[in-house]
Amino acid sequence: MFLPLLSADQREAYAKLSDVDFSVGRTGVGRFRINMHRQRGSSCVAVRFVPNDVPTFSQLRLRSGSWLRQRHARAGAGDRRAGMGRARRSRR
Repeated sequence: MFLPLLSADQREAYAKLSDVDFSVGRTGVGRFRINMHRQRGSSCVAVRFVPNDVPTFSQLRLRSGSWLRQRHARAGAGDRRAGMGRARRSRR
């Protein structure tokens, strides 16, 4: 289903590395970020929609005192819990 969206170079990379990232844009809609990979012998696809209009902070209606934290994209749940524990201890 997603293979026709790949260029020849991307198909070659997927065949060799079992992983490829790409995006597909649609005018007036937004972009779709797509990751194709093989896991445990099966082909998998992860799709994320990115709208053309990015909301402002006020449109997001974040609570006062909310904070955003950036972390490594491949960090696991254990890394997040450890980071939260360090943050709590540092506030004491």
